[in-house]
Amino acid sequence: MPANLIDVRGAVRHLFASRFAAALAGLGFVILAIGIAIGPLGAIIGLPVLGLLAWQSWRIPRRRLVVDAPGPDARLRHGPLAQETVALADVAGGIVQRTAGATTRGIRTGADVERWVLVGRDGLTVARIDGRGFAADDLRAVRRALPGTWMSLHEARMRALVPADAPWDVRHPRAAVAIGVAASLATVAVLVLGFLGLTSLGAPALLWPWWR
Repeated sequence: MPANLIDVRGAVRHLFASRFAAALAGLGFVILAIGIAIGPLGAIIGLPVLGLLAWQSWRIPRRRLVVDAPGPDARLRHGPLAQETVALADVAGGIVQRTAGATTRGIRTGADVERWVLVGRDGLTVARIDGRGFAADDLRAVRRALPGTWMSLHEARMRALVPADAPWDVRHPRAAVAIGVAASLATVAVLVLGFLGLTSLGAPALLWPWWR
């Protein structure tokens, strides 16, 4: 097996824009945990969020990007435990799809997200890579180590170079954003309606029996 030129792992801390943002998120998780301990309403809101955090905390560190040293058999390995591979000789370039990180009341909390589409010499997709959880410097280093021409999704669309078999959200980014916004609004509506419904029950919804 060829020697590794680059071997980087994901980390949960790279999901946040800064240490301050991570601290704010940590404070939010503490508040959610307190809400869970207080009553059913807090549990309904807090358990899904903390469950998602636990899942991300398990999933993100398992993800790796490994680039072999130059050679005829050199490969890029990616995904959970670097189990997915693509030969570097098959890569003609890549398209970078960037999404701005989340903000809360004007404070940037989430790190920017990169997703890559690796394009083969036949103009079709050879790999899709999700950069969530990787440091920005590590992603730049991996891109520099990969062959071919790299460009932004906007440039690829302007030049009609988006592969015909690229994922739907890459071929239709505006529609994907619209669906994401609609899903977020629907989630908020469900939470608000659920909150109003539970608060109408009074103490049984707000406090566990041992607090009443």
